[in-house]
Amino acid sequence: MGAHAGRFLRVPFSKLSEEQHMALRAEWEATVLVSGCSGAGLTTCAAYRAAVLSTVGDALTRPIPQLLAASDLRALRSARMIKDVEGPIGVSTVRRWIVGMMRSLRGRPPQPDETDLLAMATELALAGLKPVRSVVVDDAHLYREDELSAIRLVTEAPYFTAVSDSRDGSTDRLFAALGPDEAVTLTQSQRHSRSVRIARDRWGGLRSEGGSAESHGGPKVLIIEPEAQVAGMARQWRLDRTLRLAVVPMDPDQRTTLANQLVGAGVDRARVFSTDIPLSSTQRANFGGGGFYLLRPQEVGGLEFDRLAITSAELMTGDITAAQTRRVLVDTANSVAGDLTICWNGRGRVPRLIQALKI
Repeated sequence: MGAHAGRFLRVPFSKLSEEQHMALRAEWEATVLVSGCSGAGLTTCAAYRAAVLSTVGDALTRPIPQLLAASDLRALRSARMIKDVEGPIGVSTVRRWIVGMMRSLRGRPPQPDETDLLAMATELALAGLKPVRSVVVDDAHLYREDELSAIRLVTEAPYFTAVSDSRDGSTDRLFAALGPDEAVTLTQSQRHSRSVRIARDRWGGLRSEGGSAESHGGPKVLIIEPEAQVAGMARQWRLDRTLRLAVVPMDPDQRTTLANQLVGAGVDRARVFSTDIPLSSTQRANFGGGGFYLLRPQEVGGLEFDRLAITSAELMTGDITAAQTRRVLVDTANSVAGDLTICWNGRGRVPRLIQALKI
C-alpha cells in the first residue's frame, strides 16, 4: 500500500498516524465507520482508501472505486487530492452518483420532484440493482438518517468517514444509522492550533480542553474593515504563493467586491476562487491549490485552508446558539490549519460571534 499511495496527497503515506494506518487496514468485506475529531485526517483516510481500492484485485474485474462527497466543493477538493493516482476513481457527490444510477435504470434523469435520496435508492434496490462495492463516503455526519439509509441500500461493504463527538451525541447517531461491522476512532488532531480548538469548542457549546478563550490563546480579533484585512492577506500570499487563504464575509455580497479588489491588486484571477461565479468556472479552477477562497459560511465545512478570516462579524446578528448556526461556525473553525482571524468594524456592541469566545 505504501509504495503506491505514497506518491500522492498532501500527507505522505509515511507521515500518517498509527490511528490512520489502523483505519486503512480495516476489513475489506465489512461496513466500516472511521470517526473522530475534525482535523484528525478523516478525508485523508477516505482518499487513501479509495486509492488502494483502485489497485486491489484483478484489473479486469475489480469495480471502479467511488469517492463520494457531501457537496460540489468537497468533491472538487477530493478530486484534486487523488489526481495523481494511477487507477481510475470516480469522484462525485452522493446525490449526483445516485441520480446517475437512476438515469441508467430509467433511460432518463429523474424529475426534480423525484430526487429524494431514499426514494431513489429504494427504487434501485427493488429493480434488482446489485449493491455497489468499493464505495467510500466522506463526511457522513453531514447526512440525515434517511440519506444514510439510502446509501446503505445501494452499497455493499461501504467505507464511511465522519466527524463525531461523544459529548454531543453525534457518535451514537452515526452508529444507529450505519450499523457498522467495524469502527475505528481517530483521536489525534493533525492540524488544529490551540486557538482554533478554542473557537471550535466555544462556538459548538462545548468545554474546550484548551481553557478559556483569552487574548493569548483564542483566535485573533481585529477591528478592521474587510478591504484592509484582504489587502494584508494579499501581502502575505505574495511571500508564499502556496498558501490557501480563505475569506468568509458575513455579508455575502462582499465576495464580488473583495475578489475584484484582489484581481485589481495584481493577484492572478485563476488564483481567486469565489462562489459568486458559476460552478462551470469553478470546475476549471485549480481548486484546493494556493490562492484566495471567498466563500459563504455554509460553504466552508469539509475544506481546508492555511489561514482564514471572518470579516464583518458585526453583521451576524441571529441566535448563534441555534443548532444550524453552531454547525456552520464549528465547520468554519475546523477548516483552518493555521491562523483564524475575526474582523469587525469596532462600532457598537461587540459582535455575538466574538462574545461567544468568552466563558
